[in-house]
Amino acid sequence: MWNRTNIFIKPNGRAYPCYAWCGEHTFIGNVFEKGLANVLKSKKFKMLKNSSVDTIEKCKDCEYRYLCGGACRAWGNQDTLDLNAAPVECKHLKQRVQKFIKAAKLYLNVF
Repeated sequence: MWNRTNIFIKPNGRAYPCYAWCGEHTFIGNVFEKGLANVLKSKKFKMLKNSSVDTIEKCKDCEYRYLCGGACRAWGNQDTLDLNAAPVECKHLKQRVQKFIKAAKLYLNVF
């Protein structure tokens, strides 16, 4: 399965999973010191690349997982590097997705 992964690189070359998750525990590597190719081959980046809603235990069987994405790791799990940590509470995400599906069905005239 192809997994799209973002990487955020600060002006000083330090790379992180995203702009909102920049801490020492989420530091992937420095592209100026090691080169982008080496950072992308690093163990930490491979962990990031191999994480998805299909690897999160709580999310992997949820019918809405591809629409919510397993919630934002930065906002929900600031203190851990566990990329497979499930959101503490996702009821609001499910409700938002259900509203989206309902609106899409109405727009498409599908019942």
